[in-house]
Amino acid sequence: MQPQDPEALTALEIERLRTRGPELRALCRELDAYGAPVCLEHGDFWAANVIATERGSVLIDWEDATLSHPFLSAYLLLTSLDYADAIGDKAAARDRIRRAYLGPWREVCRDRPGSAGGLERAFDLALMLAPLHHAVQFRLGLWRVERSWEVRAFLPYFLRRLLDGLPPRCGRA
Repeated sequence: MQPQDPEALTALEIERLRTRGPELRALCRELDAYGAPVCLEHGDFWAANVIATERGSVLIDWEDATLSHPFLSAYLLLTSLDYADAIGDKAAARDRIRRAYLGPWREVCRDRPGSAGGLERAFDLALMLAPLHHAVQFRLGLWRVERSWEVRAFLPYFLRRLLDGLPPRCGRA
């Protein structure tokens, strides 16, 4: 977890991740139970990689794409709002993106197990677990960019966001 790096995880953060392992596996199983089909996941779906035109949006920078759960990509787009100073009402923007993202999936997932009223729960689970997905992707891809401090910093960045996004455990942080 990059102990020589200034952004490295602390021993306490690593221990917190280890103790949450069984819970994370259970959340992954729950997300999988909703039965959304595996899809192309952009892997780098920050707002900066979306070009809006009059004829529609164009997504660029597909080098980190994987086959995965379809809701994982929304995490980075929603996270982009944290860095968008021009957007005043971030809560309204998040809600609008969520509704637009889930709209087409309502029909696709209509007859899948656990989908009755569960699409929102699946989306929330995917948002909770997406930092883990992205941390793994950056960890697996570090051989390509091991000299890039910016990309190396993403592993601890996403694992910290994962820890921050998990519900607190009873009696513990």
